[in-house]
Amino acid sequence: MSGSRNGFTPLVLWHRLQSLGLEGLRRRAQAALDIAAYAVKRLRDAGVPAWRNGDALTVVFPRVSDAERDRWQLATQEDISHFIAMPGISKELVDAFVEDLRCSASPS
Repeated sequence: MSGSRNGFTPLVLWHRLQSLGLEGLRRRAQAALDIAAYAVKRLRDAGVPAWRNGDALTVVFPRVSDAERDRWQLATQEDISHFIAMPGISKELVDAFVEDLRCSASPS
C-alpha cells in the first residue's frame, strides 16, 4: 500500500542542498538576481518599459501578444506579463526573448 506522501522528493531536495552548500546557494541566488537585472536593462534598451522590485527575480512588462505568451510560456494577467529569472535562465535566452519581442513589434 502506498500513501499520498512521497518520501523520495524530500531526499532529493536534501541531497541537492547538501551538495550545493551555503556558498553554492548564494552563488545561484546572485546569478538569478543578475539575470533579472540584465533582463530589465535589455528590455528597456529595446523600448519595453520593464521593471522589477528591488532584489526580486520577477521581471514585469506590458502584456505581450498571445503568440509570444505561448511561445515563451509567460505568465500574463490583464495588462501585464512577467517571467521569473530562475537559475538556468541565461543571458542568451534573455537576448533571444528580447529579439523575438523586438521582431514581433516591428512591421513586416
